[in-house]
Amino acid sequence: MATFALTTTTGIQQIDAILYGTVGILETAVPGRIKSYYLHGSFADGTGIANSDIDLFIIAHGTFTAEERSKIQQLALSASNFSAFFIEIIALNENTILQQGHYRVKAASQLIWGEDIRPQLPEQSLEQYLQFYAHFPFTYLASMLRNSDSVTLPLNYPEASGEFFGYDQHLLPPENTPRHNIKKLVTGACWSASVLLAWQAGQFVPGKRASVEMYRHSINDEWAPFLEELYEWGNRRWQYLVPVQAEERQHLRALCTQALAFENHYLQEYKKYLHAELQQGKKRKLDATQRLQHIID
Repeated sequence: MATFALTTTTGIQQIDAILYGTVGILETAVPGRIKSYYLHGSFADGTGIANSDIDLFIIAHGTFTAEERSKIQQLALSASNFSAFFIEIIALNENTILQQGHYRVKAASQLIWGEDIRPQLPEQSLEQYLQFYAHFPFTYLASMLRNSDSVTLPLNYPEASGEFFGYDQHLLPPENTPRHNIKKLVTGACWSASVLLAWQAGQFVPGKRASVEMYRHSINDEWAPFLEELYEWGNRRWQYLVPVQAEERQHLRALCTQALAFENHYLQEYKKYLHAELQQGKKRKLDATQRLQHIID
């Protein structure tokens, strides 16, 4: 590929170099197939830290084939293995998002290369937004924190005997080096806050920091201080890593103690949402029925 310049830069030389290299690799691997590259997440909104992911949406000219999708994901994994940052690439079909819209592409991303199609995207309805995002917190609390596709209510700690009740992990991508961290806990809590904002306040949320700030402003219940503290300490201060000092470890343990009740709060609201979905059309009813089978009372 000929030399080019990124349309938008982050102002962080290391991140911009990774973005430049990723675009170059993909343009070589699937030439002429990617219409647009968008950066989203923390490096798009200026909150990126040393242990953040680099999040990309790539939009096809038309529709990606299964072979192209496989190649793109293999390249993303390979690129992450040679990078200090995990690179997450979500491949989207132009035809689909031009018809259905995509909130985060349209309102919470930065074009870094290619043609900007955001003005052409329709506004997503709250209903469409929830159908896509309402299940994300469940994935974190079940699959990522408990290594299970189902949960039994009331939820228990991932590991009740652990210092941090199982909310900590010992390996951190992309290298999976031994770095004791709480990245999944913080990210899952912010996703829960985002979905609760949609349910209770009808609001769309662009990212982690916004989820916490908007939750305080629009819901401001007993969970607002917990979310603010978890984000401020877990993300901004500790940068997702488990602290070494005894006093700060006690602080983290106290936050982890509160996390379980917040997860159960989300699950109760999630169940209400799924039961309401049972009254909708055939496909939504089927989806809700299948998801409810993974929540055991």
